[in-house]
Amino acid sequence: KMKKNKLKTGILAGVLTALAPAAADAQVPEDIDPASRMGVLGANLALQTSICGIVAAINDRNILKDIGQCFGGATIQYIGMEMGVHEVPVLPGFGLRTVETGTSIIYNTLQGKEPFETLQYEFAPVLLEIDTKKFDMRLFWRPYPIYGAISFMVKGYKFNLGDTMNYQTPVFEMTRDNLNVVGQTEANLIAYDRNYPSAKAHEFTHVMQYVRYRPFQLLVPDSLGFLEDEAYLRIGEDIAKSITSFPNTICHLGGESCSRRWWAIHELEAHAMASGYEDQNKYEEVE
Repeated sequence: KMKKNKLKTGILAGVLTALAPAAADAQVPEDIDPASRMGVLGANLALQTSICGIVAAINDRNILKDIGQCFGGATIQYIGMEMGVHEVPVLPGFGLRTVETGTSIIYNTLQGKEPFETLQYEFAPVLLEIDTKKFDMRLFWRPYPIYGAISFMVKGYKFNLGDTMNYQTPVFEMTRDNLNVVGQTEANLIAYDRNYPSAKAHEFTHVMQYVRYRPFQLLVPDSLGFLEDEAYLRIGEDIAKSITSFPNTICHLGGESCSRRWWAIHELEAHAMASGYEDQNKYEEVE
C-alpha cells in the first residue's frame, strides 16, 4: 500500500505540476488563432483522463469508470473555461463555478468517491466544501490569496466591485507598466489595466487554472493532515503554485516580463483561451 501511495503521489505531482500556474503577467494582447483553444481542450482531456486511469489502476478500481468520470469532469472544466473568457454579464462567474464543479468530479474520482459526493466553491482565500451525502459543509482557507490581496493593496491597485461581482473573484485595477504588462494574477485575484479589458480573459484563465490544482491537496503528506482536519488550512493548491512559480521568479529577477516563454505552459494556455474574447486587441481609452 505504501508503494502504491508513493507511486500515486509521484504521478500526480509530475502531471499537476505541469498544469499549475506561476505568477502571471499579461502583456499587450496580440492576435492568436482561436482554433488553439481546441488544443487546450484536447490536452486537458488527455491529461486528466490519464491521471485518473493510472490512479485507478494503482488502487485496483474500475479503470474505465474512473476515466469516464474524469472525461466528464474535464469536459465540464473546459465548458466553464470557455464561458469565463467572454465579455458577457454574469457569464464569467458562472463559468468559474462550472470549472469548480468539473474539478470536484475529478477530485472525487481520484479519491474513489462518487462524482458529486463533495463539491467545492471558492471566493478569495475561502473554500466552501459541501458534502452532498452527509448534507454537511466545511470552510477552508488558503494563504496564497491572502498574500495576493496584500500585494495588490500595497501596490495601490484599486478594488473593482463591479468586475468582482461579474467574475465571482476579487478584481483590481492596475496601470500598464514599462514592460507592457497590462494584467496580473495572484492565486485567484486579478488585476488589469482598464485600457485593455481583454486582459481579463487572460488573467481569468489563470484563476480557473488555480481551481484545477485542487487535486494537489491529495499530495500533502499525512504528517501535515492536521492542517486540513484541525486548522481548516489547505496548502495543496499553494504548494503547486509555489513550485511552478520558481522559473518565473528567476525570470522576474532579471527585470523581464515572463509572459511569453516556451517553458511557461500555463501562459500558453492563457494566451490560447484569451483568443475567445470578443476582440483580443480591444483597446479602450479610459479616463
